[in-house]
Amino acid sequence: MTEDNTLVYVDTSKRFWVKNDKTDEIPLLSAHLDSNIFTLENTQLYAINKHRELWSYSLNSHSFKILQQLPSTARYVSDVNKGELLFTQMINYQKELIELY
Repeated sequence: MTEDNTLVYVDTSKRFWVKNDKTDEIPLLSAHLDSNIFTLENTQLYAINKHRELWSYSLNSHSFKILQQLPSTARYVSDVNKGELLFTQMINYQKELIELY
């Protein structure tokens, strides 16, 4: 939620919505979301796309920017504080199948 009580959310189809007096979709952003996780600081949205590019979107100016290419281990932006971003990375993922008799 922004400082002016605007709610920003993603639905299960990975569509962005902004709700204040009315609810509006931001169709531009749906193509740039890898998971349904994003971070909001003031009126700036931050997230990572499927090409592992960090992007931002301004709710005020409606401007979209690719900010930086991230390593393949980057998964999502966990937090933003005064312009500094905290990322969650997946370093090692292992799946094991166990057969029980």
